[in-house]
Amino acid sequence: MIKKLLQENLPDAFSIIESVIRKMNAEKIEQWDEVYPNVEILEKDIKKGEAYGFFDSTELKGFIVLNEEYSAEYDSLEWEACCGKVSIPNKPYVECKKSGLRVNIVL
Repeated sequence: MIKKLLQENLPDAFSIIESVIRKMNAEKIEQWDEVYPNVEILEKDIKKGEAYGFFDSTELKGFIVLNEEYSAEYDSLEWEACCGKVSIPNKPYVECKKSGLRVNIVL
């Protein structure tokens, strides 16, 4: 089930981020550092109501942030949105041990 993350989900969500960072570092993918991502950024995403989690029963397996933010590199693209607000999927994280469950496809 997908639902908005609450403040009470913060520890589990950040634990997923930490597991992703460990896996990426082990694979020599040095995309992130001690500054980003961090618990304060995740807490802001949750407070703004932009973080959504995939739960297997009550256990958080992964999450994503949906908002209107995107990199300036995408300004040159011609977006096909007809009207209204558009949500951009950002910051997808899936618990490394659960990535075989296709959580990333659901999110």
